[in-house]
Amino acid sequence: MSKLPQFATGDGILTVLCDGTDHLPLDLLLNLDRANSAPYLTQALDGRIEIPINTFLYQTRDRNILIDGGGAGLAPGLGALPQNLDTMGITPSQIDTLYCTHLHPDHIGGLLQNGAPVFANATLRIHHAEPDFWQDTALGENAPPQFQAMIDGARAVLDAYAGQIEVFSNGDKIGPGAVAVHLPGHTPGHCGLQLGTAETAILIWADIVHIAAVQLALPDTSIVFDADPALAAATRKRLLDQIADTDLHIAGGHVPGIGQIQRGPQGFVFRPTVEQATSKRL
Repeated sequence: MSKLPQFATGDGILTVLCDGTDHLPLDLLLNLDRANSAPYLTQALDGRIEIPINTFLYQTRDRNILIDGGGAGLAPGLGALPQNLDTMGITPSQIDTLYCTHLHPDHIGGLLQNGAPVFANATLRIHHAEPDFWQDTALGENAPPQFQAMIDGARAVLDAYAGQIEVFSNGDKIGPGAVAVHLPGHTPGHCGLQLGTAETAILIWADIVHIAAVQLALPDTSIVFDADPALAAATRKRLLDQIADTDLHIAGGHVPGIGQIQRGPQGFVFRPTVEQATSKRL
């Protein structure tokens, strides 16, 4: 039986599969209110803060839906997805749906091996704006090397899974009790996935925050990875205001485990309800 963090919805079970951790320099943050941010940077070491890189497995009676593919190859310590699936007794061939919240490298690193799809039997579900964005021929013009690598990685996944891709729109059903939620700004097709209803509802909000302690308290703070930082901040503030102090649970690419959002002395805070133990790549 899995010891990984799990949450039961009305239709199935969501398991948090931490792919490992990365360390982000704080100077990647944009619009950071330095005067008010110090209380939220207590975990920073040498100007960097450790964040989880999460993937998720949503299982119903007859479906295995993998949400994102981790960041294998992006940084040391990432790449625990295969180990975590093995812990669950799941082989790559048993994954029937890949739900990609967006095509950044920390969300697609485990989808290819030697250029070939790891999840050969899966349909890749992605918001229709995402492939349009990454495949735009003008996108790479004069791009710095780091961003060009992101473009190349996204296009490699789109090429490898070309015959398996199905695009969706906001509100589309992805699986039993699973509905797509468009959260634009981080990328044009950046999406969450809401599971269940009422007291068992949970929203996987993808990259609404990266450095949670800072961006929840100071939600105007964006990050250099945002395609549209102003829109990302507006989406974050709208969502946080909507879900604060409700029964909705949340999980995300870079928050520890599963929890709920409450209003804090400044901005918002994340209150864990299912704690997460960090996965380490063997």
